Parts: sequence; structure tokens; C-alpha cells
Amino acid sequence: MIFKTKLLIAFLFIIFWIGCKKKTEYIKPSFRTLTEAVYSTVTVVPRDVYNVYPAVNGLISSSNLTEGKIVKKEKYCLVLIKFNLH
Repeated sequence: MIFKTKLLIAFLFIIFWIGCKKKTEYIKPSFRTLTEAVYSTVTVVPRDVYNVYPAVNGLISSSNLTEGKIVKKEKYCLVLIKFNLH
């Protein structure tokens, strides 16, 4: 009787041990043609932007600026031709 009980407990233990094992999922790669495409429109904006507004009205006659040049304090950047709006 003790042998049958031990055998039954061992059998149940093995069944639970096999049944509770973690299942591993596999990914199988395959070749196929792409049928979808994604289109997008973006606008590239600089990280730092400084807007310049003149203290007087006028037309720009010449510029002393070049792209990437460092502007120093109290230096003239643009030459304006003044005009009146009256």
C-alpha cells in the first residue's frame, strides 16, 4: 500500500512538473513582399532661433553678415536706408 501511494505521489509530481513548465514561443522568419509604405512630411527647425527686429523703419541696403559668423556686441550687422511712412 505504501509503495502504491509513493508511486501515485511521484506520478502526480511528474505530471505537475511537466505541465507547469514554461512554454517557449518560437518566431519563424519568412520571405514576403512588402505591401505597405509610410509617407511623412517634416519641417527641420533649428534648436536656437533669435528673431531680430529693427528699432527704426527702413530698407536694408547692405549686410555685413555671413552664415555661421559670430556677431560681436556693438558691431553693425545691416545698413538701412531710412524712409518715412507719413
